[in-house]
Amino acid sequence: MDPTTGVTNPVELLLDRPGGRRCAVDRRVGEVTYAAVRSAVAEYAGGLRAAGVRPGCRAVVVSDDRVAAVTAVLGLWWHGCVPIVLHPLLRAAEIGFVVRDSEAEFADVDVAPEHEAALRAESAAIDADRRAAGRTGLLTRFTRWAGAGAAQSRTSTPRTPDTTATQRKSHEVL
Repeated sequence: MDPTTGVTNPVELLLDRPGGRRCAVDRRVGEVTYAAVRSAVAEYAGGLRAAGVRPGCRAVVVSDDRVAAVTAVLGLWWHGCVPIVLHPLLRAAEIGFVVRDSEAEFADVDVAPEHEAALRAESAAIDADRRAAGRTGLLTRFTRWAGAGAAQSRTSTPRTPDTTATQRKSHEVL
């Protein structure tokens, strides 16, 4: 609870578990504790703030079932965003439709390399269209896909947006 406002963050409440209690086992990262997830979620939310992602905006998370996707969704909630979770096997046009229709302002994309080029082009087109209309562009972050069954290198490291996004000169944060 924030003592100045008296408001409780429900994500904090969810992840506020004592000690090193295990909350998940992901075959790609192993055992994950509440403390590690809480730390990663808080860091992710801080990265969103630093990148200039507006609380209250819609944000798309394109990822398969992994701890990093849960971290992204909880981090978006923590920051006050509305997450929209999409499966990475959707076609670029399908993902683009959801981004356009929902008016998402941020996208965290974790897809297989063979799908990445099409999604980069789609997100660039969405960003260009919005900017041409004088609207807020699409801030997109692509992460390296580990693939099903591959070792996940982000055991406790969150998928935080790069702080260079505050410049918002490009549709893409690497």
